[in-house]
Amino acid sequence: MKHRNETKNAKDRPGAETIMPRLFVGIEIPEAICQDLIALQPAAAPDVAPTPPALMHVTLHFVGEVTEAIFTNLKERLGEITLPAFELPITGVGCFPPDDRPGFLWARVEKSSSLVALRNAVGQILTEQGIELESRAYCPHVTLARLDTKNPELIDAFLKTHREFRTLFVVDCFSLYASERTDDGPIYTKVAEFSLIK
Repeated sequence: MKHRNETKNAKDRPGAETIMPRLFVGIEIPEAICQDLIALQPAAAPDVAPTPPALMHVTLHFVGEVTEAIFTNLKERLGEITLPAFELPITGVGCFPPDDRPGFLWARVEKSSSLVALRNAVGQILTEQGIELESRAYCPHVTLARLDTKNPELIDAFLKTHREFRTLFVVDCFSLYASERTDDGPIYTKVAEFSLIK
């Protein structure tokens, strides 16, 4: 796995800084909401991989690989964010890309002002640490399944059946995650959690 090799090589170089695994900042989905989302998922098949509940989250920002020093600074600075907890609606579903090519099925997360404020606060800290932010438009969502082949019938049925889906949950914290790629799929490890004001 590429990032594993890069980390090992960085550690092996004399005087090189330790490189942390790929990181991202996100919001964990409560167990009860995960159960609601599981009900939307298509059945597993050779070309359909439903997202395990343990991997369900809302991404705020991708960080990537950073040095241990930046990792330590990030944990300290993210813990200084003082924003209130808020309700976050999940409304309807969608797919990436929006056609019949292989891609992802997801539940749409409402881009509320509170969510944007939290994301902006996180983004400001990442920028201060020299981390380049993604330039593409922010489309908050929870990934429900990965499609490995074209399946327009499945996509159409998914979009029509679940377009009226509605739920919401209270966001009272956000987390810094490490992402590891394995032959069995990604593994996300929560390395730090930051509380919002209740």
